[in-house]
Parts: sequence; structure tokens; C-alpha cells
Amino acid sequence: MPQLDQFCFFNQYFWLVLHFFVFYIVVFKTFLPKISQILKVREIKMEIQSDNKLLEVEKATLDLQAKNTFFICSKIKELENLHMNLLQKTALWTTNNVKDFDRKALNYIHQAYIQGIGQLSLSQNLTLNLLSIVLPPVNKFTKDNLVEREKVFTRSLFKVLKT
Repeated sequence: MPQLDQFCFFNQYFWLVLHFFVFYIVVFKTFLPKISQILKVREIKMEIQSDNKLLEVEKATLDLQAKNTFFICSKIKELENLHMNLLQKTALWTTNNVKDFDRKALNYIHQAYIQGIGQLSLSQNLTLNLLSIVLPPVNKFTKDNLVEREKVFTRSLFKVLKT
């Protein structure tokens, strides 16, 4: 076997070291600087691209925040307007209902008062009629005058009740 020959062993070792040393110098002086330069350029490009992307994302975020703020402000204004409209409608509804309630309650009280007055005057007229039958007419209260007075009173009573 020629590889294990001691006479050639040193010679083979020398050429092996020389070839690896030359290969190392060629790689170290030519290829590694080019590769490192390419890697640095790539790194710079990546940083620029990432900065651009970051700026785009920040710009998009600010745009979205502005749009959201505008949207929220417009919706808040709409809600305030809706609230004010509902408040006005509620106030109008309550005032109308209070007026209707007062009108109904006062109308009922007014009708009860008119009925009471009517019943009272009717009872007085009935007692006067009964007394005029039993007693003779005195002064200017004659039977004809009393009938006219009752007619006028009933007409005025009907007018008041209609209103």
C-alpha cells in the first residue's frame, strides 16, 4: 500500500498542507469578502424593508385610529341627537298626557259640579212648584211666570252641560 509507505508519508503530508493552505487563502481572500458584502447588503435591504413596512403599518394604524375616532364621534353625535329627540318627544308626551288627564279630571269635576247645581236648582224648582200648588201665588210669581223661568233655566243648564 503506497499510502502507508513511510518514505512518501512526509511528502504527502507537505502537499496536503500546501493545498489546504492555498485553498484557505483563495477562499478567505476572494469568496468570503464577496459573501460577507452580499450578506451586509441583504441585511441593509432587510432593515430598509422592515422600516418601510413598519412605517406603512404605523401610517395604516394612524389612519384607522383617525377613521375610528371620526366614526365614534359621529355616532356619539347621532346618539346625542337621538337622545335629545327622545327627550323632547317624552316631554311632549308627558305634557299632553298631563293636560289630557287634567282636562278629563277637571271635566269630570266640572260635570259633577254642574249636575250638583242642576239637581239643587231642580229640587228647589220642584219645591217651588209644589209650594205654588199648595200655596196661593204671592207678588209677581204667578204660575205662567214660573213656567217661563223654568224654561229659561233648563235652556241655560243644557247650554252649560253641552260645553
